[in-house]
Amino acid sequence: MIDLTNVSKAYGEQVLYEGLSLRIVDGDRIGLVGANGSGKSTLFKIIVGEMQPDDGSIARSKNLRIGYVHQEVDRMQGGEVLQAVVDSVGDLRELEDEKRHLEELIAEVSDPLEAEHLAKRLGELEERYAGQGGYSIEADARSILNGLGFRESELGDPLSSLSGGWVMRVELARVLLNRPDVLLLDEPTNHLDLESLMWFESYLASFRGSMVIVAHDREFLNRSVDRVVDIDRGRAKLYKGNYDRYLEQKAQDRALQEKRFVEQQQQIKDIEEFVAKNRVRKSGAKRAQSRLKMLEKIERIQVDSNLKRVSFSFPQPERTGKMVIHLGGIDKSYGEHNVFRGLDFELVRGEKVALVGPNGAGKSTLLRILAGETSQDRGERRLGTNVTLDYFAQHQLEVLERRNTVLAEMMTRCHDETISFIRGILGCFLFSGDAVEKTVAALSGGEKSRLALAKMLIRPAALLLLDEPTNHLDIPSREVLEAALQGFTGTVCFVSHDRRFIDAIADRIVEVGGGGAESYPGNYSYYLWKKEQEALAAAEREAELESSRARAIEDELRDGSRDQKREKKRREAEERAERYKRLKPLKVELEAIEGEILAIEEGIGTLEHE
Repeated sequence: MIDLTNVSKAYGEQVLYEGLSLRIVDGDRIGLVGANGSGKSTLFKIIVGEMQPDDGSIARSKNLRIGYVHQEVDRMQGGEVLQAVVDSVGDLRELEDEKRHLEELIAEVSDPLEAEHLAKRLGELEERYAGQGGYSIEADARSILNGLGFRESELGDPLSSLSGGWVMRVELARVLLNRPDVLLLDEPTNHLDLESLMWFESYLASFRGSMVIVAHDREFLNRSVDRVVDIDRGRAKLYKGNYDRYLEQKAQDRALQEKRFVEQQQQIKDIEEFVAKNRVRKSGAKRAQSRLKMLEKIERIQVDSNLKRVSFSFPQPERTGKMVIHLGGIDKSYGEHNVFRGLDFELVRGEKVALVGPNGAGKSTLLRILAGETSQDRGERRLGTNVTLDYFAQHQLEVLERRNTVLAEMMTRCHDETISFIRGILGCFLFSGDAVEKTVAALSGGEKSRLALAKMLIRPAALLLLDEPTNHLDIPSREVLEAALQGFTGTVCFVSHDRRFIDAIADRIVEVGGGGAESYPGNYSYYLWKKEQEALAAAEREAELESSRARAIEDELRDGSRDQKREKKRREAEERAERYKRLKPLKVELEAIEGEILAIEEGIGTLEHE
């Protein structure tokens, strides 16, 4: 289907690939991984032809349809949500226009032969249209949009009213509706909540084409791919199995690589020592020169950059009272939409709480009320003793000073921290070397997220409120954030769609919905198990209820059958009595007639005798 052979690509002095080869065949489910800046998105652009390689070749099967979901898309103007998705299926739109044109011609034509010819052509178009799913296209579009989190009432919303995250969902829906042969997905989960993410996973599980995915959601990768291609130092290496299996194989490769590296370093050291001792000696100069040439020919082993891990001890907040924040009897509405009715919620010292629930349930609203960013309509919000708080959300990134460098922006949060300490924390979030001198204005959305989190953690508040903190973070950055929050002695309340992140951090899950919140002690895996048990118990109760209903109906039918038999006997008795009543006078009359006949016969006999 797609063959990349010895592809090379560089930006100035930065070499992305040198001799990279990759083959994508029918049915492939590939996860594309690599360090930040290794060229994963660039590779997608080369595959679809948006960018040309400096060297090498790319071959694609004839008439191959590729669906490419970019990491970011421009805001959409004009049209409504559902129509924009339906209209993206260009072939069907052309068929619809042609069908409509033929129908108009048939209505106007007077020649029977020409009408017959047009009708035949229309029938062929109808068959093609039906074969391509034309009659179900709107229903399919609705189903995909519903799965991605759009309510039925929102399908008529203008595209211009959507935020960037919802525009991304529309773009994803458009690509899925077109059913391409190959899906290229560049960070498709960044703007999905848990519910829509799980729907998307289910959709991909039944997708019949090939797909290549770049994603930093480890659980999503693990569930969606069966091969992993690792881009490192300009080459692509294939690992069979899902993401967890890739990590196991990569760790084995790493151990072997480090062993060979140590052995090679010892070999190099031995040769260098031999050369140093013998090059000045007349008797050993020739051998020293030979060893020096050997040294020059050694291909130096390097340790994979993707496996480097940064460990860092993050600062801790001041100790607070046991009750950190309390909400009591909270009401909150937006227009006619009631988000909360009488909500009670409390965080205690040291808790790490994840808020979960369907889209629109009020998770982000609850975080904003906790942070004091949004006021409640009714109820009490009370902070505990010695509590300071920090709130992280994507829109908060705009408070970063655009003219500052990364390092200068970090220093606005600091007092007596050393430059090396500040650089250490920035290094954990992938700002190293000259990157700390970039201005905030020049940073991407993901880089701003990393800077805001680093700034928050260098002098953390006692209460951290985090709304989707892992958006735009790559896997190493997520793991650094996980480690920092796991060791954090303060209190954390957060929303995330990264299930592994939730599982690693949360010790309590709060399900938001229906105007309130229900608490589940334990991590996310336990919450899912608990919900499954509740669903099974509910199903058992429903089955028992159905069984009881069935037994009641059977009893009723049985009772009804006995009643019917009694009624039948009663009716038969009444019918017999009625027949007897009708026949009795007839019998009397018949007996009288028979008596008369007998008398007549006797009279005739007497006359004959005489």
